Amino acid sequence: MSAAIEELSGARLQRVDGPRPRLFVLGLHRPGGTGWLLLSLTEPVAWGWVDARPRGEPASSFVRLLRKHLENARVLEVVAHAAGGTIELARGESRARLHLLRTPPNLVLELDGAIAHALDPHALAAAGLARGAPLPAPPQGEPALASDLAALTRAGPAILSARTGADAEARRTPLLKAARRQAARLRKRLAAIDGDLAREADAALLRDRASRLLAHLAHVPRGATEALVPDWSGGGPIAIPIRAGRTPREEADALFTRARKVERGGLVARDRRALTEGELGRLDALLARLEAADEDALDALEAEAAALGIATPSVPGRARAPSPRAPYRVFVGTGGRTILVGRSARENDALTLGARPWDEWLHARGVPGSHVVVPLERAEECPDPLRLDAAHLAAHFSEARGEARVDITCCARRHVRKPKGSPPGAVRVERERVVVLRLEPERLARLLASEKPPPR
Repeated sequence: MSAAIEELSGARLQRVDGPRPRLFVLGLHRPGGTGWLLLSLTEPVAWGWVDARPRGEPASSFVRLLRKHLENARVLEVVAHAAGGTIELARGESRARLHLLRTPPNLVLELDGAIAHALDPHALAAAGLARGAPLPAPPQGEPALASDLAALTRAGPAILSARTGADAEARRTPLLKAARRQAARLRKRLAAIDGDLAREADAALLRDRASRLLAHLAHVPRGATEALVPDWSGGGPIAIPIRAGRTPREEADALFTRARKVERGGLVARDRRALTEGELGRLDALLARLEAADEDALDALEAEAAALGIATPSVPGRARAPSPRAPYRVFVGTGGRTILVGRSARENDALTLGARPWDEWLHARGVPGSHVVVPLERAEECPDPLRLDAAHLAAHFSEARGEARVDITCCARRHVRKPKGSPPGAVRVERERVVVLRLEPERLARLLASEKPPPR
C-alpha cells in the first residue's frame, strides 16, 4: 500500500541542497510558492516540509551529483510507502526516481529504470542491490513516513530542530574534549614552570660555593676532586666537589656560570608562567561558553579555539567549508570559458566589486537574483554564445527561474555602481543593455552539469 502526496505533483524542482550531514533539501516551486522538502537519513529516517530554505554547509559531491540530474525537473509523483518514500521526476525525455530508504538508511537515485547512484554504496550492496540494476518495488504495507502535506508540514520543523540539536552536540562534544585536553596540558606546563622557579634558590647556593672556593684556592691541593672549605656560619667544613680535569678556579667559574643560567631561567620561567596563566584563563572562559553554546555560536567559538592553538576536531560525515569561501559558483560555458555566479546578496557584492572593469556583468532584470560575471581579456568583446550561456545562469539563479522568457541586463562591469548605504546586493547600472532570453532547456542543463569547485 502506498500514498501519493498529490499537492506536490507538478512542482518544479528548483534546487538541491545538503545543509547538514545526511540531510537533503529539495526546493519545489508550486503555484502557491516555493517550499522545501526535507529528506533526513539519520535514524529514524523521515521527511518533512518547511517554507524557508534551511542553510548550512556547501554542497557535497553527492549534492552536486543530484543537482546535475534533478534540478529543473518536473515532479511527477511523491509517494510514501512501506520502504520509505519515492520522488519521481521528469526532465525532457529522461525519467528519474529519488528513493528515501529506511532500512538500511540510504538515498538512491534511479535514472531511466536503473540504479545510478547511492549516498551509501555499502548499504546498497548489503541490501543485495547494485548500480545498473532496477530497484525492486516496495513491499506491501502501511506507509512508514508522512503521507500527506499536512503531516509533512508538521514533521519538517521537528526534523530541523532535532538535527540542529544533534549536530550542535556532535560539533561541541569533540571540541570540548580537545579544549579540556589543552587545559590539562597548560596546567601540567604550569607545574613544570613552578618547578623551574623553585630552582631559582639554587642560584644563591651555587654563588656561595663558588665564592668560598675562590677564597680558599691556596688551600686546595693540585688534582683534588673535593675542596673542604669552612662554613662561615660557624658549622663544620663544607665539601665542594671538583670535576675531574678542572682546577679549583675553573670549578668556581663553572659554578658562577650555572648560577647565571639558573637566574636567567627564572626570568624566562616567570614570563612563561604569566603567558600560560593568561592562556589558561582564556581557555577556561572558552570552556564555560562552550558548555552552553548553541549551533549559531559554534563557528565563532571554533575560530576562538583555533586562535588558542586547539585544532578543531573533524566531525565524521561533516564537510568543512573552505575558509574563506569563494563568493561565487563556477560554471563552464561555451569554449571552456568560466562563468561566475554569486551565492548570496553579500557575496554578489563581493563578486561584482572584485571583478575587473572590462568583465561582462549580467543580472535578471527587475527581479532579485544572483550577479553573474564573465571574466574577459582587456578590450575583448564577450562572444554571443558565451553571453547567452551567462544569461541562462542569470535567469536560473533568480526569482524568474523556470520562466520561458526572461529579460537579462548586461553591461561591462565598469558601468555597475554600488550606491553608498545601499543594502547588500543592490547596485545601479549605467548604460545597460537588455537581452530577451528565451530559455533553452538543453543549454541550461549542460551549464548546470558543468559546475566545478571554485579555486582555493
